Amino acid sequence: MSGVTTMTNNRLAYKGYTAAVEFSPEDMLLIGRVDDIDSLILFSAEDAATLKAEFHRAVDEYIAYCDEVGAQAERPCKGTFNIRIGSDLHRKAATAAKTHGVTLNEIVKRAVAAYVQRDVVEVHATHSVYSKQVEVTKRTIWDPKVPESDSSVIVSLASRRAYN
Repeated sequence: MSGVTTMTNNRLAYKGYTAAVEFSPEDMLLIGRVDDIDSLILFSAEDAATLKAEFHRAVDEYIAYCDEVGAQAERPCKGTFNIRIGSDLHRKAATAAKTHGVTLNEIVKRAVAAYVQRDVVEVHATHSVYSKQVEVTKRTIWDPKVPESDSSVIVSLASRRAYN
């Protein structure tokens, strides 16, 4: 991993770790927080040059501490991973990708996105319709035939159940 620090849009990057930077007018400090890991790593400084040094120090100390106690330092997600899905499902996914003119990687990416968003997108609401209560459950379904950039990729289905 590179030891070079970059800063773009109030974000720092160093050794694969990124951090968001904010200014606290009350404290007159620049405050940084390392992103995308569960461990809380904070650092602060009064100027940009010192903030960069503090970011390096915080990341290096975190890695050294993890080594010292025999723990694996958390790493931010790189955006790539291997999956084991079995040959039958692999074949079906590859066939579906070819049929729909997309890559197998795109099939997996969309499926994971749909799975992760399902809790966010499911909506449960009760509506009054003709003096009966109707429970509406909205679900998100991924349509592999629609390009990802199209907002209609997500098809919503509603199931209704009437009750008194």
